[in-house]
Amino acid sequence: MVNNNNLAEYETDITGEKLRESGTIEVLPAQPFKIMCAQTELDPTGFDTLRQRFSLICEITASNSRLLEITPKGVSKGTAAAHLAASLNLDASRCAAVGDGESDLSLLRWAGMALSVANAIPEVKALAKFTGPSAEEGGLADVFDWLIAEKTSRPPI
Repeated sequence: MVNNNNLAEYETDITGEKLRESGTIEVLPAQPFKIMCAQTELDPTGFDTLRQRFSLICEITASNSRLLEITPKGVSKGTAAAHLAASLNLDASRCAAVGDGESDLSLLRWAGMALSVANAIPEVKALAKFTGPSAEEGGLADVFDWLIAEKTSRPPI
């Protein structure tokens, strides 16, 4: 992770997880569950080398244009949702998911109904049955309103 930047604080605020900054992986005290890589410059190709080198052995997704998340192969929002749904005896066809970024793609592909907001990346919007206004404009509330209206307009499953 790049030291001395606001990206670590931003991610900590979102996840509630305390991030440990490290110059190299060799100094970590244990095997990490997730590695986050941050770039200070807004460069869409900045993470290409990591993707090319490790995508066959790890899940690699961007949580935004400056943060890359690396997790063990098979660990994603989609697999987490599938495990949770299975524990609740829910089929994916009865589940909806909302997303806006690359890290949401596996979840949206898994869910029976994918939804998004206007500021979502094009790949997310392409999966969405409905896209609300941007998140900054209260789009998530509009997505939920649409979902409730959609659910109540159809007969129960």
